[in-house]
Amino acid sequence: MAKRQKKRKKFNIYAFAVSGLGIANVFLILFLLFYTRGAVVEGNTYCTKSEIAAAIQDDDLSINTLCVVAEYKLSKGQVPACIDHMTISLKNPWTLNVHVVEKTIVGYTELSDGSYAFFDNTGLIVYKSDTLLSDVPLVEGVRIEGKERYEKLNDNLSLFEKIGEITLNTQANALSLKRIIYKDSKIYMELAGGMYVSFGDEVTADKVALVPTLVNELGDKSGMLHMESYEESKDAVTFMENESIEIEEK
Repeated sequence: MAKRQKKRKKFNIYAFAVSGLGIANVFLILFLLFYTRGAVVEGNTYCTKSEIAAAIQDDDLSINTLCVVAEYKLSKGQVPACIDHMTISLKNPWTLNVHVVEKTIVGYTELSDGSYAFFDNTGLIVYKSDTLLSDVPLVEGVRIEGKERYEKLNDNLSLFEKIGEITLNTQANALSLKRIIYKDSKIYMELAGGMYVSFGDEVTADKVALVPTLVNELGDKSGMLHMESYEESKDAVTFMENESIEIEEK
């Protein structure tokens, strides 16, 4: 009986050792197979791949692709400030597929050093460059406090939301927007061809959506569309030919 118990004990130890070794091998295989060797980044235009990669790697778990995917599925991963949202999947066991949606740039302003600060609809500077981006309007008259990337130009959130409303809706309505001007607490925009629009202190999607119809009706005329009193009827809109708006040089 004692010999049987001794043999059984040896067998249990052997089985335990084999099982432990098997589990260790599985973990080793998973570690080596899913060891992060690279990432493919898609969807970025102004936010660099190196910045996105650096955010992903800013974690001890980044060496394993499965851990990275799980982390971002749970919204626990680092996301650069220029990114609105980011999704990560496996391209293959050792390569990450990263798809990003950048924060929408709604305008730019020129800084005192000659560089350009591009910002989103919260006033956050998401990109700085010495060259302009296409289809982004110049914004004049905005108070500049922050000048560095990921700083806010100023804390007037309502103003930047209105600027965003103009930029996004002019793009949606195929208008060629050149400038947005903020002067005396009122907002104006300049379109190609010398057409200006005065929104007053309130900007709505309905106001902007009406502009293409009014511009088409005016043909080749240039001047100022006054929409300050517009609510639901375009009868409240007036046009002053050859009128424009500028910001005084300081």
